[in-house]
Amino acid sequence: MVDPVDLYIAASSNATDLQEISDPHARGIIHLSYYEIFHLMAKKLHQKTQGVDAVKHGDLGRLLRCTSDLDPAVQEGRKIFSRLKTLRFRADYDLESEITQDDAFDALDWAEKVFSAQEQSNIAV
Repeated sequence: MVDPVDLYIAASSNATDLQEISDPHARGIIHLSYYEIFHLMAKKLHQKTQGVDAVKHGDLGRLLRCTSDLDPAVQEGRKIFSRLKTLRFRADYDLESEITQDDAFDALDWAEKVFSAQEQSNIAV
């Protein structure tokens, strides 16, 4: 089983290992950043991510918009999920679209905000 934090570490290391991030690497970083947040938010909202009962991506976004969960990571995830999903969709499916190093760093920055909030909530407990 892969923990969402492991996906974040993989995405971050892809960015820091390279002087200049190429388009394919940027797409991979965005992809990993999105899925780390998707899985973390699904877990926090008690949603399955596999099988016939798995939460769909749009449904998770709606749940995030409607939740009253006060968990700081969920609140941060709520702010960035739709932007990150849109960027991931472009990176994964619109191969004609230019994906830049800045796009990859945006995705990492958004994910970092969620994980920082997660760490703060763990400290506060």
